[in-house]
Amino acid sequence: DKLEEAITKSDNVQGTLSYCINVSHSFVNRREYRHEILRLLVNVYQKLASPDYLSICQCLMFLDEPQGVASILEKLLRSESKDDALLALQIAFDLVENEHQAFLMSVGDHLPAPKTRPVEASTTQNENTAGDVPMTDETPSQTTEYETDPADAVYAERLTKVKGILSGETSIQLTLQFLYSHNKSDLLILKTIKQSVEMRNSVCHSATIYANAIMHAGTTVDTFLRENLDWLSRATNWAKFSATAGLGVIHRGHLQQGRSLMAPYLPQGGAGGGGSPYSEGGALYALGLIHANHGEGIKQFLRDSLRSTSVEVIQHGACLGLGLASLGTADEDIYDDIKSVLYTDSAVAGEAAGISM
Repeated sequence: DKLEEAITKSDNVQGTLSYCINVSHSFVNRREYRHEILRLLVNVYQKLASPDYLSICQCLMFLDEPQGVASILEKLLRSESKDDALLALQIAFDLVENEHQAFLMSVGDHLPAPKTRPVEASTTQNENTAGDVPMTDETPSQTTEYETDPADAVYAERLTKVKGILSGETSIQLTLQFLYSHNKSDLLILKTIKQSVEMRNSVCHSATIYANAIMHAGTTVDTFLRENLDWLSRATNWAKFSATAGLGVIHRGHLQQGRSLMAPYLPQGGAGGGGSPYSEGGALYALGLIHANHGEGIKQFLRDSLRSTSVEVIQHGACLGLGLASLGTADEDIYDDIKSVLYTDSAVAGEAAGISM
């Protein structure tokens, strides 16, 4: 193949390979041909004396081959070199940057668990002193224990870190800490806006709520809302939906406590809260915003909420939330749940279902 020949005869093979990857993404429009090029580049990379595993894994991701990525990660994690283990962590971070949820989950599933081997069972038996007569026949009790090879113990520790990175939790936690510690929003600006607009002007009221959500996006700082609950309660109908959903913007990425934070607003069947269908629908949408592209822990709850209601506003919020939480997973079961809402007579729920699909 002329491309392979041109690369291998180049004075700078690594530079030429990187150039080919960039060109294939920028100028090769036919997917089949682009995949042929990427597969060739992977083969050339693997033949090098010191393969560039970062680039190989990027190519394998575009080829949608999670098994290949998992094999490379396992090889690096089992290596005795700490540099190889660190490289595996870096590869995981680079893959997470692409936010391909289905691919990352598949890579994590393909990573093998550390091996354990059974230790000889310990036997305990009552000993009789001289002259004692056993009253019953006693069966020795046996317990089977397992031990892990030291190398597998190191692998297990590294594997836990890699899976934490691939799940997105590590990156999200770091992002939350950064946004919280570097939050420069000025609450006085919001207070001035709130005092400047007329109380009865619903448009300005909603705009102030949106401004607060955008200013504090991802920071988990909802001080303004908590200090102005009476003012916030003036929101009605879809403004109430948006105000509740705004909490999802503020707490985006707060995966561990997202559901408990939204519990007071969630439908009664789901979390013991409830009230206006607009606030309930907004709460389901907020859960989707909190778990956007990382919805493994909330997808089932959103599906149950969608199935258990016939209120179009709640269906609207559940569909939007489910679409965000399941972003890019190509989950047929979730798709069918949303499609069933699309085929109803409700324009409100159908619009959200179409967007979600």
